Amino acid sequence: MEERRKFLRFSSSLMIRIEKENEIFQGRIKDFSRWGIRCIFDNFDFSEKEIVNFKIQRPNRDIFIPFRGEIVWKKETEEGWEVGINIKNLLSSVKSEILEFCYQNWVRSFQ
Repeated sequence: MEERRKFLRFSSSLMIRIEKENEIFQGRIKDFSRWGIRCIFDNFDFSEKEIVNFKIQRPNRDIFIPFRGEIVWKKETEEGWEVGINIKNLLSSVKSEILEFCYQNWVRSFQ
């Protein structure tokens, strides 16, 4: 099978949140790349192509940084709702920090 992605995806266990009408949807990031995120939510009441305000956890911190993303796809699995998100405007310094964190974890997995 040919890989069609432009950028590598790295495994992650960082958290991601959406706040909508006083309800918080918290999920776990499964993998992260320069342009996208795949994550799991227990509940997910959003539509494909919807632009959503997210908050993403910074590595090794209990700090969440806001960004906007587009829901590209979603599917229900045994784990919950698996969701693909296209990153729209995450600060480049935060994106770099997360990519470096995920990359270093990936490298350690081969040692």
